[in-house]
Amino acid sequence: MILATFSKGIYIGVFTMNENRWMSILIAGVLFVSLINPISVNAQSILPTFSSTITYQNIGSEVAHITLLVYPDGESTPITISRPDLAKGASATVSVGSLGNGSGFRGSAVVKSDVPLAILTTQVPTNSTLKIRPMTAGFSSGSPDVWFLYVNRNTTVLSVQNLLKVPSNFKLTFYGSASPITITKTNIPAGGSLYFPVASATELPSTFSGVVHVESTTVAIPLAGKIAGTQLNVNADGSLGHSTEAVTQMSTKLFMPVAMCNTTGAISSNYYVFNPDPTQSTAVTVSYNSGKSETKTLPPLSRALFNACSPTNTTQGYSGSAKITSTPGSVMAFGYIKGNILAGSFTGQAFGSHRLALPFANYSTSFYSNGQRHRTVISVMNLGSSLAAGTVKVLYYDKTGKLSGTHTLGALASGAKVDSTAALAKAGAEFGYYSDGSSGGSAIVQGPAGANMMAVAFIKTTIATGKFSGELYNAIVE
Repeated sequence: MILATFSKGIYIGVFTMNENRWMSILIAGVLFVSLINPISVNAQSILPTFSSTITYQNIGSEVAHITLLVYPDGESTPITISRPDLAKGASATVSVGSLGNGSGFRGSAVVKSDVPLAILTTQVPTNSTLKIRPMTAGFSSGSPDVWFLYVNRNTTVLSVQNLLKVPSNFKLTFYGSASPITITKTNIPAGGSLYFPVASATELPSTFSGVVHVESTTVAIPLAGKIAGTQLNVNADGSLGHSTEAVTQMSTKLFMPVAMCNTTGAISSNYYVFNPDPTQSTAVTVSYNSGKSETKTLPPLSRALFNACSPTNTTQGYSGSAKITSTPGSVMAFGYIKGNILAGSFTGQAFGSHRLALPFANYSTSFYSNGQRHRTVISVMNLGSSLAAGTVKVLYYDKTGKLSGTHTLGALASGAKVDSTAALAKAGAEFGYYSDGSSGGSAIVQGPAGANMMAVAFIKTTIATGKFSGELYNAIVE
């Protein structure tokens, strides 16, 4: 996983407004002046219509003065939009449709701020009957290569960003059940994106399901590039969909704060674990905090699926966390939860931070069961040494930056996980919702200096009795 850090100069990837195209949100620590000019591919056969929203959280120590620069597709001159000042701790959401751009708008944006922000993007279906709302955290830095661990021929769209100020070439290598297949995309402009519905790749078999490795080099001189990326998976009718960031973290030990076996709504978790070593096999064990475990050997450049219900005598309704260990090689991991009409995804991490930001943390007490409002559960996991009771707190802020409640956590042993909600913090019965119809509630996980934590937010919505929609996102790491 490419971990986003808090940044003053924030680069946002490509947005859509009533378009049958989906693009990623990316954050960089520098401002890119080049226009984001994605490759346009007809994806109407596999994607419903989405409109993007941006949620940004002031995690600095002063008021943020924010300007949004919107670059229409194919133009180098941005539309400059001054956003209202954002108080310390406050959060706000803006939709592309509110920026004065009509239906069909495509483009990119840069958020300029004089204090650090954390960013989250949401793809909102324009068809009101669809309940999916895929969420993706932003980026502050890139790497020469990234991995996508859950790619399907007919349901996946990839978006990969060139974060350099010079054009770059991308090499995409697809690993599935057959021999690897390589596809090259050349001359991606400085700051530009490759928008790639996998269904457009005629080189792939129609049943392809596997992993994609994207490598970047500069065009003029073959030097290592710098990229970041996101993926969207959505079925043909749009009833199931989720998105997540590309993966870069690999380790012999990875942590997964969310594990489920047929919980309420028949929700179960799956982990897709990938061995990136080209020559060496590795033995992978997934150990659940229930005491159950499962081990599989992964050959070179292969992926295995671990389901939380698979270990013998697993209790139905189990909900907890897991640790993935590998011997002798390092692995990567992608988490995917699915219920009868729910899907969500997150990535495993080997390291995190003592401070984590969650730009969306709304929680409803009275309007959740009827489907009008959401509930957010934040799963905080300790990846490092044991932490004493009272040293980790989850701070909940309303949209104005007012501290609404604090959830002080108990002792966290190494590898332990605890769930936090605005209700546990006594932040209000309808945290993040307001009488004027607006919304906005965020959270900060704060631990002692040197702590190593990660968190995953699970936003859940009631669709009908026993049926839910939801989305997950990894907390943004300082």
